[in-house]
Amino acid sequence: MRPEWFKPGLFVTFNMKTRKIYSNIKLNKKSFGFAINWRATWYSVTVWMLAIIVSGFVILPWYYLVLPFVVFWTTVVYFRNGEKTFQRGIWIALFWFFVVGLLDFLEIVGSQNAFLYVSDSRNWLKYILILLIPVIYGLVQENRYGLRGKKSTRKPLGPRISVSS
Repeated sequence: MRPEWFKPGLFVTFNMKTRKIYSNIKLNKKSFGFAINWRATWYSVTVWMLAIIVSGFVILPWYYLVLPFVVFWTTVVYFRNGEKTFQRGIWIALFWFFVVGLLDFLEIVGSQNAFLYVSDSRNWLKYILILLIPVIYGLVQENRYGLRGKKSTRKPLGPRISVSS
């Protein structure tokens, strides 16, 4: 049975939990299924601004130690109120990467010093950290949560040996 608002050819999504098909285009409210996650956008801009602030105040040898902590703690604060899964970590890392890349591109266009920007190794470290830290944190948190779950799906590595005396 299809709902009355469902028409073939529209953008359609499949909900895994309820196993139902939904359309993201609601015709009576005139919305087109384009939603912005403002929280993820805010944290990506926060990571970008903190990276700029750290690069402005911290001298170069210490920058390589301070920036990973800044990105890590921003990731921890972001994941505090959301789901802590590997998949969420990948999506957030990609989203943050593209937003930070867009903001850096706008910074290059505004100042027109692309050679200096590309030659600075701090910028390349920033991209690597933004891609890796949320993914690794999501993976660790998913494994940690899986061990604490009510019904663990992990199987023992070997046969169970009971020692009776």
